[in-house]
Amino acid sequence: MIKRLLWLTCLLAPSLAMGQTNGWIKVEAGTALYLDPYQATWGPVSDGQQVLLHSYLLTQAEARAFLFKETKAVELPPSAYFYLEDVIPKTRVEVVAALTRIEVSQLPVNTNEPGEGVPRAIGLTYGHPVKETQTMEAVPYEKQRYQAIQWFYERGRLDAALLAIKRTMTKFPQLYAEEAYVEQLFHLYSQLALYGFLMDESKRLLKAGVSEQFDVMVHHWHGVAKDRLIQQ
Repeated sequence: MIKRLLWLTCLLAPSLAMGQTNGWIKVEAGTALYLDPYQATWGPVSDGQQVLLHSYLLTQAEARAFLFKETKAVELPPSAYFYLEDVIPKTRVEVVAALTRIEVSQLPVNTNEPGEGVPRAIGLTYGHPVKETQTMEAVPYEKQRYQAIQWFYERGRLDAALLAIKRTMTKFPQLYAEEAYVEQLFHLYSQLALYGFLMDESKRLLKAGVSEQFDVMVHHWHGVAKDRLIQQ
């Protein structure tokens, strides 16, 4: 797993160095708040505002908004918190690249989202679950994060749903002890036929010891990944 990450880090180095990419947002109703990645402050989005895609948006319940990038226009979920770049539709290769960047981001340095509090200790190192979840901080905007995941999933945007849940679980590794999150992550890997990722993640959690039901679930998905990889 580590060798795969290091190899892909070298492969992705040019894209990682390209810097921020831009888009713009059309707000038809309600309110959306944009996290300025340089000032680490939230502010309301004006209709037609240009934004950096490597940052976050928080939409209110009544919001109706669209993200535009070049010729792409994507509706944004209401009452949700999400990373703007994840919203842009991606091919399978692009999803793998994005997942790898998320994983690589935790290797040398613990990076925080701007404006989300003091630095945290990494609770998941190469996938090992945290042992004392009760000592971990609460997940900011957890309800809105989960709303984004579900909204994308229900509309067939499995790429966006997967990246949203993976990004959240990587930043807040105590969620690897939550059965609902883990099962949905594994389900999305399977739906997108990303069995290598499913194998790696499930293997690390085989001895998590969260509960008997949790272990049965992990063993099931580990078996799914193993069977599919043998068939390939």
